[in-house]
Amino acid sequence: MTLGTTMLVASTSWDIVTHPAIMAILLTIGLAGIFVELLAPGHIIPGAIGIGAFVLYFYGQFAAGIAEWSAPVIFIVGLILLIIEMFVPGGIFGTLGTVALFYSVVAAAKSLAVGLSALAIGVVATVLLIWILYKFFGFRTTWRKIILSSQQNNEEGYTSSKNRKHLIGKKGTALSALRPAGWAMIDGRKEDVVSEGDLIPKDATIIVTNVEGTRVVVKKVDEEIE
Repeated sequence: MTLGTTMLVASTSWDIVTHPAIMAILLTIGLAGIFVELLAPGHIIPGAIGIGAFVLYFYGQFAAGIAEWSAPVIFIVGLILLIIEMFVPGGIFGTLGTVALFYSVVAAAKSLAVGLSALAIGVVATVLLIWILYKFFGFRTTWRKIILSSQQNNEEGYTSSKNRKHLIGKKGTALSALRPAGWAMIDGRKEDVVSEGDLIPKDATIIVTNVEGTRVVVKKVDEEIE
């Protein structure tokens, strides 16, 4: 088999990865994995799966002779900017990182139309998937603590926080795993809670230790303590 024939066979074998439908699936897996990891750091597996999907996406485009190495380099820069945003919040690094990420995906595609359509499907599917995780599987982000802390200083009349002080000392049951945020049944009501930092498994007995504005802080009750 000649070198030209070998390269043709290798290129053909990667054609499936360059199919618009497969590209959209890889982008959905990649975006969902990375953003789940960025929104709730520490899970590791979603981030690893997301990176793996993007590696397959870019390598497939490169092996098929479509993309150049500049595309994955821009992607890596974007990913670094998103990681910086985690430690230096403000929105600038996150915005630049997201733009770089999206640009690299489109730049790697065989045409602007194919790249944009695959990216659009991936973004919509990712948003839907994260919403499903939030709505039905107790997924919470670490960013909610920043948001809630700013809300509790609002002087325009958000007063439900002072009415929740009565929850301190109340026991309840975790309706979802708290990593550290999730849902719990306390005093006969479903409450949005956050642990003191530890992972609390689903169905564990918890007790409210503090209420800070809209933030209900809980900890696990040791089995031997009743």
